[in-house]
Amino acid sequence: MITRENKIIRLSWAKADLFQTICTETAYNARTLADDKGLPLFDRYAITADERAFFDQHIAEALTTLSHHFRRIVPDSQPMAVEGDTCGLTFTARLADDGRELYGLSELDAVDHSATNVLCYLIVSEWYLSVQASDLWKTYLQKLAIAAAELSTLLFRFYRPALKQSFMVAPDPSEAPPKDYEINIDAGTI
Repeated sequence: MITRENKIIRLSWAKADLFQTICTETAYNARTLADDKGLPLFDRYAITADERAFFDQHIAEALTTLSHHFRRIVPDSQPMAVEGDTCGLTFTARLADDGRELYGLSELDAVDHSATNVLCYLIVSEWYLSVQASDLWKTYLQKLAIAAAELSTLLFRFYRPALKQSFMVAPDPSEAPPKDYEINIDAGTI
């Protein structure tokens, strides 16, 4: 869930919801696995309520990793406490010189979705490493790399520098700015 207060943006997740998402993800994977005798391996590869301690141990590590990923691009991000029922991080949004927000709700939702995927893939990949499911571990490392790259793209776009001045495209040449008018555009937004 994402909330905004003044310039502070909070990404937060209910740990119970994250755990349920991870249980569902691993259950879908485990239902197709069987041993040499054709017996299902669901109990070995799916995370269930019995493995909640594993989740609780690794959610703090996953949040720290996610926080480091954020800090590379958004330097003022801070992780929130993980002890309660929720976990998350906060960061300060940049504003234009005139006080306008440089982001939209759709960008915030995309960052939230992508960060959720990164958290889940971090924990699921650690789970598959711990149960020695190397093929699934490699698959989730690849998913994690893709999700982290997507998150980086969104954060760069979200934290982009503002245009110094913008112009409307005028269909009538008489409405255009004078020819000797200097236009300063920050190359970071192109």
